[in-house]
Order: sequence, then structure tokens, then C-alpha cells
Amino acid sequence: MLLSVIIPTFNCTERVEKIVESIASIAMCKKEIIIIDDGSVDASKNFLKTIERKKVASRILCK
Repeated sequence: MLLSVIIPTFNCTERVEKIVESIASIAMCKKEIIIIDDGSVDASKNFLKTIERKKVASRILCK
């Protein structure tokens, strides 16, 4: 079974980190995490690049 989660973000690095960690900890199935950043002006983009390098999220889309 594939679990697909879409996470919209805007200036919420701390919350996104907790959400991604929570989803990644689920051991029941394959996961697809799609994060969509809507033009954040805080450190969100750098954080999302880190997640992308770690291969935690399947796709990251930035505006």
C-alpha cells in the first residue's frame, strides 16, 4: 500500500519538520510525501532542500 501525503507550506519550518518526521516514522507502508511551498520568506526553502537531500520527501515544489 502507498501512503501519499501533500503538505502545503508557508513560513512554517518548525511545523513542517514535525509533520515530516511523524509521517516518516510510520512503518506500515511505502510513503510519498509531497511538499508545496507557496513562496515562504523564512528558512523554509533551506529546510526543504535539506529534506530533499535526505530523500525523506518524494517531491518538493517551490513557488
